[in-house]
Amino acid sequence: MKTLAATLFGLIVSSAALAQPPGGGGGGLPDNATIMANNDGNGDGEITRAEATEAGLALGQNWDMFDLNSDGKVVAAELDQVRGQFAGGPGAGGPGAGAPPAPPAPPAPPAPEADEDE
Repeated sequence: MKTLAATLFGLIVSSAALAQPPGGGGGGLPDNATIMANNDGNGDGEITRAEATEAGLALGQNWDMFDLNSDGKVVAAELDQVRGQFAGGPGAGGPGAGAPPAPPAPPAPPAPEADEDE
């Protein structure tokens, strides 16, 4: 499972690098506006597989990782969920994210007081 997660993380980072416009910087997945600008050919706010493939960037090459509901288009909410799965941000609690963190341990009981009769 760790190998799968590491592989997916590597694909995300690779995708981010390929989706950056010339001169773009930073690691991780670019912001939604950048991804949309680079892949949404008709500007309707939904990236189709054809648009992503035509753009020739990582989104088209890793389509199934981003089209989470398999409806043939990628929207901002799906990008947020993918980003969150690898950054611990929005979407991190989605399906397959694992169990929620354990609650904090209760405080230790106070130490017994010394007996004055001794």
